[in-house]
Amino acid sequence: MKDVVFTSCAFGPLYSRQQDRLKRSIQDLYPDANIRFWKSVKTHTELTPGEWPPGSKTHMDSMYGFKVHCVNNCLQDGFKKIIFLDPAVVLAPGLEQILENLSINGVMAGKDDTMLQGHISKSCLEWLGKTKEDIKHLTLVGGSVYLFDFNHPITYPFFRYWFKMEAEGVFGSQHECTWNGGEHGTWNDHRMDETCFSLCLDKFGLKPSPGMSSDHTNIGTQIGNENSVFHKFHFNEYRTIHEHTIREAIPPNSNILDLGCRNFGFTNYLRSKGHSVYPVDIGSPNEPGLINCDENAKEHEIVPGQDYYRIAISDKDGRCAVARNHDPNATHIMEGDEIPMMTVESFSKHVGVQEWDIIKMDIEGQELDILMNSKHPIAHQISVEFHTHCTPQTKETIDACLDHLQQWYYIDNVNWVSEHGCSENYWDILLINKSIYSSKKSSVVNYMWENNDISKCV
Repeated sequence: MKDVVFTSCAFGPLYSRQQDRLKRSIQDLYPDANIRFWKSVKTHTELTPGEWPPGSKTHMDSMYGFKVHCVNNCLQDGFKKIIFLDPAVVLAPGLEQILENLSINGVMAGKDDTMLQGHISKSCLEWLGKTKEDIKHLTLVGGSVYLFDFNHPITYPFFRYWFKMEAEGVFGSQHECTWNGGEHGTWNDHRMDETCFSLCLDKFGLKPSPGMSSDHTNIGTQIGNENSVFHKFHFNEYRTIHEHTIREAIPPNSNILDLGCRNFGFTNYLRSKGHSVYPVDIGSPNEPGLINCDENAKEHEIVPGQDYYRIAISDKDGRCAVARNHDPNATHIMEGDEIPMMTVESFSKHVGVQEWDIIKMDIEGQELDILMNSKHPIAHQISVEFHTHCTPQTKETIDACLDHLQQWYYIDNVNWVSEHGCSENYWDILLINKSIYSSKKSSVVNYMWENNDISKCV
């Protein structure tokens, strides 16, 4: 990948965090990748040198015009193969085949099945000297991924035309979007860079790549299908349930393991959605918020009570005791013989679950040992709260753990903050299993892959 550069621009804390995830996904596959990212934690109304690509206007003055300048600055740095990525994208294996296809086409973007006719402003049509009838055959493109190979003779003139459209205001401004919108207004749901990119493709006799859909599939928001190279999921596709974040794109009747189920908020919400939830906690039957269960369990036997399994999940099988203090939320395990203790693998076998869709971990310190010593991946999603405030964990040990886990998971919500009146911590990490985005299971896709017809399944 030495002749390829990845570029992106993010503004605001949420997009910046997504861009950090994107960067990790690239470096995980290509440790020596060329990356030209711009990031500003400030709003899109401010331009700070070094935080935005040189030449950019504010997002208010040119909607998504920064994409043009991301590409242009990479071109000025001498790169010929340039990939622009939305911050919400993550990269999966298979890019090499796409680059082979790019060398044939020069420019690539994913097809959006939405017809362009209803998504172009009056001012854009006037700039082109066209009518809606002239463009009725065109569809939009998805603006999350743009690929350029400037070794191809068509790419320079294509990019110069797209650059000119942005420079002359054809992308549109936020003022136009806000004040001149509506079905009969001058805006008419104009799609800025995507509208203009589609028009450029048509001008130069190119077509969007089929199979690279924009933003609507059943596995999050993803470009293509589950065999795709580019995947996209926004923070607004996440739900926070009693301080624990999950992605909402989960299959019906999912198997969910709630480790640290005190008060049952997480369990009850997901049960209300029809999922099979297995709640686990170490608290005693006499503590408020936990339902009574039989304490007379034989060694290694798990006796489910009315609503939870009173066991400890750790990195080994055996037995342990429960350490309590004035704060019931800080209850944790210690050496002893009070309750059974099992690994995730042993518990899964005991309850007959072969695959977990979600595991929530809020278990006061055991999460680090479990994550470091389990055979991964252990779930499609893991929502975990770390506990530097009540265990010997440190930011350095947790960071090392997260680095280790990047082999199997995309990692979201990496925020070192102070919450709940406690010291700084990673309070709401979300691990997303990479295999559900990069498996090559479809026979149709396998046929395309084997026959190098990768443009249909990008």
